[in-house]
Amino acid sequence: MRQVIPADSNVQYKIAVINQQERSSLSLIINHMCVDGRGVQTLLNQIATTYSKIHENLPVPEIKSGSRAHAKIYTGFTLRNRLAARFLLKNITRLKEKRSFAYTPQDPSDDLLMLTAKWTADEFSKIRETLKNRETAKWTAEEPTAIREFSKIKQTDKKTGATVNDVLLAFYTHALYQTCDFPKEKPLTITCMVDNRRYIKETEATGLTNHVGLMQVRMDRCGSTVGETLTEIAKVTALEKKKRFFGLSGIPLIRLGYHLPFFMVKPGTSLWFLNPVLGFSNMGVIQEELFHLAGLKVVESMFVGPQQYKPFLTVYIHMICDALYFTTAIQGNSQDRQKIMQLFEAMKQNMREFVNGQHYEKEA
Repeated sequence: MRQVIPADSNVQYKIAVINQQERSSLSLIINHMCVDGRGVQTLLNQIATTYSKIHENLPVPEIKSGSRAHAKIYTGFTLRNRLAARFLLKNITRLKEKRSFAYTPQDPSDDLLMLTAKWTADEFSKIRETLKNRETAKWTAEEPTAIREFSKIKQTDKKTGATVNDVLLAFYTHALYQTCDFPKEKPLTITCMVDNRRYIKETEATGLTNHVGLMQVRMDRCGSTVGETLTEIAKVTALEKKKRFFGLSGIPLIRLGYHLPFFMVKPGTSLWFLNPVLGFSNMGVIQEELFHLAGLKVVESMFVGPQQYKPFLTVYIHMICDALYFTTAIQGNSQDRQKIMQLFEAMKQNMREFVNGQHYEKEA
């Protein structure tokens, strides 16, 4: 998992099975430019399905084909809107404020760190009850468990109109202010990942591809409590989601990769796109039963995003096996590891305050 796949390699993924005592670990490393979180889940599901069929001496599943091109996200638009969306070249990743994570200075001795924090199902059930008491819940029948009900809530708080993603983002944002000693009266921007499959109306919505867009959540200030921070975030995200082409800005730049030599693509796209300094990606609920191998159940899982280099930090969140995981991968040292784990602990504390109803106390 620590190796690097050369950019000019014809194969941009590697898989290994690691057997230890009575458990096996299936490890996958893949170029994040080729596939996003949903695509990784599709690949793992296909591996599990194929393995199970072979184990049962049944024919392997048919290999389906179809376009996964970025242009598929425009298939649900009218011709007029499609043309307009194809000219969204605005750079939404340029930031007005200079805020970055509290890393130590970059050093040649920095090494890859893959870090994770885990929240239990018990903590989930408490948070779900807290939300249920404050909002009108909307859950889908096919997601029966408590955690999946939690993930499907559309409105989490009558006071703010926030979504579950807003709540999780509030934990993260509030913890950043606390951990990095950002001035609470100063603005901060978090770059959030957006799944642009929402625009696709054809069957090619699934598959090995990357259909991630970006949303900038810029807060004017940090709240004195998690509840105040949540209120600020909910206002911003509500406005962002009402935009005509939510998540599509900058996507047309991908066309450069098809038509220009590689040495021109990188400097060209950097005029419109910069790596998110502080990022957040919510992969949502991952159904572990999709990855069962001929009756073998998944007992633990961790999805980590692309390796980050200082000063960049992106935290990835996903729910699987009745637990919530926050993960990140960075080039750093032991002090950086300690600082990130401090961030994760602050996020847990913010969650406890939310569960215990302390997140609005200071507003009164």
